[in-house]
Amino acid sequence: MVRIPAFLPRIPALLLVLFAVQLAFTPIGAQAAAIFSGSASVSITLTGIENLTTPGGSVDVEILGGVSDLDPFVGGPPEPEIILEGTGTGSATAVISPTLSPPDFDDPTVLGIGDGISIFVSGSGDAGSAGYADVLIAAFGAITADNFSLTDTVEIFFDLVVDMSTSASIGDPFLEDALGHAEVAAYSCSCFLDYFAHIDADALFGEFDPPVSDSLSFSLIVGPGSYEVIEVYAEAGGFAEKIPAPGGLATFAAGIALAVWRQRRLRLPG
Repeated sequence: MVRIPAFLPRIPALLLVLFAVQLAFTPIGAQAAAIFSGSASVSITLTGIENLTTPGGSVDVEILGGVSDLDPFVGGPPEPEIILEGTGTGSATAVISPTLSPPDFDDPTVLGIGDGISIFVSGSGDAGSAGYADVLIAAFGAITADNFSLTDTVEIFFDLVVDMSTSASIGDPFLEDALGHAEVAAYSCSCFLDYFAHIDADALFGEFDPPVSDSLSFSLIVGPGSYEVIEVYAEAGGFAEKIPAPGGLATFAAGIALAVWRQRRLRLPG
């Protein structure tokens, strides 16, 4: 016959409940892993130009496209922001460039029919055995359409294509957290274009947005001697963390020891 120590019934019920819950979420031998990833791509392609004042007439329009990591009007290669703490690891990549066919050697940023700009960003991280990883990467693009005609209004047509995906996972909801995200925005000054999409993968609270694969056609109307600007933005990344702590059995043993110490202390003569 197994004898139950007299102090066991006096152990707070909450301690036993917490132990049972932790065992349910953390099987013995399971390896926890807090990881995340996110990626986003967006492209805008020039598909046509029409003279609205004189249908079929000529147009005097220059369309410039450019990309940057910081501002739509500042060039330069992307410099992703990566923040790491502890033993966590993270990485980020960006590919942002005008697509020109054939290239204009006088001004390589001038877009013609079939040309455009594209942005791709990707970020991922792993909290490791006991650490923290935070990754954020963002890139911007801009298209400026100048109508040099002083008499004619033009309509300029574009295609927008967006793809985003994200993921996150954890092994122990008591000790870990992870979230991945991706975001794309595109808009024009005159509101002919106003697009925004954001997705999350939340490993702790279980909210996982599906991947986004979207496309739409839009146009800008530019009056005589006027101009229009399209700005586009893509972002990806997330965070993962693991709090170093004893395993479930060790935590339970520590709780038992604390309860025993309290009971013995209560029995001591005052």
